[in-house]
Parts: sequence; structure tokens; C-alpha cells
Amino acid sequence: MFSVGWMQLVILIYHMTGASGILPIYMHIRVLVSAYLFLSGYGHFCYFWQRGDAGLVRFFQVLFVNYASGLLEMVLSCMVSSG
Repeated sequence: MFSVGWMQLVILIYHMTGASGILPIYMHIRVLVSAYLFLSGYGHFCYFWQRGDAGLVRFFQVLFVNYASGLLEMVLSCMVSSG
């Protein structure tokens, strides 16, 4: 899933530069976010379809990764704000 890596980089640069005020850039980023969510969901579906591992353990593993990234974002933004 190489395409997801450059999407994350472009979205990160978009947020760090504050380019949301430029309409064409904003519209392209919205398409990238939609594509990223689709690819993420498709990847999870393919994993479940091929392996049949749709149990609670796998569900909580994916949930943990998603919440851990959100927690990391909150911690880092607090560290940047206070220091």
C-alpha cells in the first residue's frame, strides 16, 4: 500500500502549511482523504475476507491502533502548545 504513504504525507503538509484557504487545494485534499478512507476500509475488508479473522481480538487491535494515533496527536499538540 505505497499509495497510502504519499497520501498521508500530502495531507500532513496540507495541514502544516494551512493551505485550506485555497479552494483547489482544499478540494483535492478532500478527494485524497476520501480515497485514503476507502483504501483503509478495502484493506481491512480484504484481510477479513482472506483470513476470516473477524473476531473481537482483531477488532480491538484495529481500534487500539486508531485510538493510539489519536492519542499521540493529542499528546504532541499539548507538548507543542505548552513548550
